[in-house]
Amino acid sequence: LFLSMNGAVLGHCYPVWLKFKGGRGLATAAGVFLFAAWIVVPVWLILYFLLEKILKNIHIASAIALIAVPIFCFLIPEDVLRNFVFIPIGKMELLIAGSIVCFISLTRHLPPILETLKNGSASA
Repeated sequence: LFLSMNGAVLGHCYPVWLKFKGGRGLATAAGVFLFAAWIVVPVWLILYFLLEKILKNIHIASAIALIAVPIFCFLIPEDVLRNFVFIPIGKMELLIAGSIVCFISLTRHLPPILETLKNGSASA
């Protein structure tokens, strides 16, 4: 599970046949979380949409939500996690695999965030 979750997101974000220029991995990450522990996805989406409404920036909202997902995975009790998974996955396995998935996707969001901050500070 660990390799398949990370391999899917890594392959989407950095495809070899497109010279490592792929997508940002959000939909793919959501897909692997739906398969591994679906309870993470509604929390992630609610947080993202609230942040996007407040911040008016999809990249920063995505980045903060991506950082919050592993925190949520860490905080969710083991017995609650067992009730919301389709396959047997341990809390530590979800935490490690989920953190790497979020990190991979986060690497694709950093350039637009830096560009936004650069343009925002140049106009101020």
